[in-house]
Amino acid sequence: MRLYTVHLPARAVEQGEGLALADIVLVREGFNWLAFFFSVFWALANRLWLSALAMAAALVVVAALPTLAGVDWS
Repeated sequence: MRLYTVHLPARAVEQGEGLALADIVLVREGFNWLAFFFSVFWALANRLWLSALAMAAALVVVAALPTLAGVDWS
């Protein structure tokens, strides 16, 4: 089942003006597999700079945790 979010212009909501059909924007909701597997690159492609930076920093911290904790792999 597909779900959509309806976005209306602010002027129509605040002032109670009539709406033209062209003013309504429907945004499809759902899960994005590309964002799941390639999170940092997806964020960069969608111009989410701060989110990409935060995800990259989190990946570096998670990758460094075993070394910082002194885990011996041998």
